Amino acid sequence: MRAPVVFIVASCVAGALLFPPGVFAEEKKKKKSEPEAPRKGVPGVTGNDPAPAPKGGGKVPAAAAEFLQVHNDARARVGVAPLRWSETLARHAQEWADHLASTGSFQHRDRSKSGYGENLFGGSEGYGPADAARNWLEERAAYRGDPVTPQNFQSVGHYTQMVWSGTTEVGYGMARGRNGMVIIVGNYSPRGNRSGQRPY
Repeated sequence: MRAPVVFIVASCVAGALLFPPGVFAEEKKKKKSEPEAPRKGVPGVTGNDPAPAPKGGGKVPAAAAEFLQVHNDARARVGVAPLRWSETLARHAQEWADHLASTGSFQHRDRSKSGYGENLFGGSEGYGPADAARNWLEERAAYRGDPVTPQNFQSVGHYTQMVWSGTTEVGYGMARGRNGMVIIVGNYSPRGNRSGQRPY
């Protein structure tokens, strides 16, 4: 059986897109991730803690909990505070995911129309939001602790947006394109990946 195809487009950077949108990475196999052990060093944050509630109280939607947990486990690992779920960001991301699905395109939203950070994921049938987050997280292996630059951004930009210390909220949108491709858009506020800065 042929492995599912995953396309990745790097996240947007505040002030400048460090490489052209629409650049695709190599095919990757879908991996089942093993649960991580509880994290130490960030008060009240472990790999098993529930995701923080959104501003104003309320619960994180069930479908978003695992997506958010993948982010917060990664953040706890580097000593960064957890993200909160944002319905505003989720609506914004859903709007763009729907647009990409209806037009058959796969590119970032025009930076002048969004003040948010953005990660994109495209994959074949069966992928979900947590799979997208785990795929972005794989870039952790390439990150060496340096500031974000045009030279390293393509290989680490999804990961650095996930763990950007100044980012406090996340939301995602998901749509299916006419060709069956699953499109997942993650939006982040405040946006990260500021050129010349480290994520944490």
